[in-house]
Amino acid sequence: MSTQDEKVFKNCVTVRYSETDRSGIVSVQHYLTWLDTARDRFFEYMGIPYNCSFEAKGYLLMLADYLIDFNRQVNAFEDIEIYSSVTHLEPKRVIITHRVFLKGDEEAHAVPVCEAHAKLAFVSMKTHRSVTFDQEEPAVFNRLCEFLQEGHSF
Repeated sequence: MSTQDEKVFKNCVTVRYSETDRSGIVSVQHYLTWLDTARDRFFEYMGIPYNCSFEAKGYLLMLADYLIDFNRQVNAFEDIEIYSSVTHLEPKRVIITHRVFLKGDEEAHAVPVCEAHAKLAFVSMKTHRSVTFDQEEPAVFNRLCEFLQEGHSF
């Protein structure tokens, strides 16, 4: 695995029948659950588990925006792979990008099932205002910097 690949986390999911509609296609709300889980596991992979690195220290990562571009459907019992990476980082916010592929389709030329961009703001639990995280928690911020994928090229 190259250094570039080590900055990307892969989470595998098998689609359950209960996550589909009557036609056997995954309902959209389940993507949000899968992506949220992938994001949490990605933070653990980076060595900054959410509950220890954020909430225990008085901060939240508040979802400010979610953009999901869908390219194809997923059906019950298919295996998907979610690749997550930090694609944008500023002192007050971070963007985690997820690319979802059917298992085996993650080749460079393959079209992902969807690509999602979660914009998260660093927020104080005490004031409910955004904080400049590079100053408040420089070790965590620097760790995020180490995983930054410039230009969304993963």
